[in-house]
Amino acid sequence: MKRSAPYVCDREAVVKSPGSIANLGPGFDVLAVALSGLHDLVHVKASPGNGVVRVYSDIPVLAGSSNNAYAVAVKSLEKFKWLSSCDIEIYVRKGVPVSVGLGSSGATAAGAAFALSLIAGSVDEETVLGLAGEGERFVSGVAHYDNVAASLLGGVVIVDTKYKKAYKIEVPREIRVGVVIPETGVRTERKTAFARSVLPGKIDLETHVQQSSSLAKLVYGLIKGDLRLVGKTISEDEVCEPSRSKLIPFYKEIKEVALREGAYGFNIAGAGPSVFYIHEDLDEINRIGGVILDFLRSKGVKASFLASSFSNRGVEVVASG
Repeated sequence: MKRSAPYVCDREAVVKSPGSIANLGPGFDVLAVALSGLHDLVHVKASPGNGVVRVYSDIPVLAGSSNNAYAVAVKSLEKFKWLSSCDIEIYVRKGVPVSVGLGSSGATAAGAAFALSLIAGSVDEETVLGLAGEGERFVSGVAHYDNVAASLLGGVVIVDTKYKKAYKIEVPREIRVGVVIPETGVRTERKTAFARSVLPGKIDLETHVQQSSSLAKLVYGLIKGDLRLVGKTISEDEVCEPSRSKLIPFYKEIKEVALREGAYGFNIAGAGPSVFYIHEDLDEINRIGGVILDFLRSKGVKASFLASSFSNRGVEVVASG
């Protein structure tokens, strides 16, 4: 439903948009899951004007046109022609750690796309997903939809990259997540583009078959609520893990530590450098995290830890009017 320009130019919306983990092992660019306890707060305000976009952030380097919410807003003005007589102000309060593989850019893009579509009076999943994907294009060079789909819909999402659609699997049981974030240097949202650049351009047929088998087993395990199978297949990745693990200090060793200590599954969170593992028990998540941190400290690597869980909740409207 379209709204007249005077109406949309006197509206605002506040949404919270969760962080996410993409790929989940074998699901590069087609799987992601929303996380509980981590979200960006995105406040969008439209007022009479000439299509000027301003973006503010509690992280100064992410203000202005350097924020991917700016790219989302520009595309939204093109999509919703009746917004062209509005000025757009976007305020982003970051709650998702920046540039560590937890869907920070995706959370902002999804929140901005949803809020702008809400103001425009034309919210539909395909449109919002497309606009959010443009925010990911801004930071990585590719309009990928895994993180933004998880932030928008919640749960585990399967992305149809050809038709830009997403299908949600409700998480059938509590799946706890431990995330370890090693310090590897200066963080930047452009890190995603670099992490994509190290991936192989082609894979052989045998690798394709193995990866497809792992992906199918993972989806089956999620649908059935078989956490052991989910963990086993999360640990399997023939495409991204071999290349990206080289960018993470002592990756092979900390994966071995996590699995030896009882983690059900372990892999790289999105583009990294965060790593994640799953279990059904929060106490075990915390204990295993402590063991990994102790190991990294013994090797002179600083790292932080957080505990979360798979979440069925996507973007939520805090206020609108």
